[in-house]
Amino acid sequence: MEILLALAAAVAYGVSDFAGGVLTRRAHVLVVFLLSQLVSFALLLVVVALWADAVSWPGVGWGAAGERPGPAALAGIVLRERIAGRQAAGLVVAAVSVELIALG
Repeated sequence: MEILLALAAAVAYGVSDFAGGVLTRRAHVLVVFLLSQLVSFALLLVVVALWADAVSWPGVGWGAAGERPGPAALAGIVLRERIAGRQAAGLVVAAVSVELIALG
């Protein structure tokens, strides 16, 4: 089961990364960012509805509280510095790297 979940996570990450790159060429980066957050939240609600007994609500609360500053800070940096193109992509890669290192 763990292998299937890891494979699903890798596929989802790859598809979302590709789709985000394609969509940012057609729409403003913040529109794509907000849309991705809404889709992620909708998927979270589906997962919680399917596996409600396996969800630790205090864990969900701590996860939500810990994750919210990251996207807001990223959006603030992009807006304030007027970062676009490759620089914005590099910033996203750096932010994801920091998150992955923090997760250990």
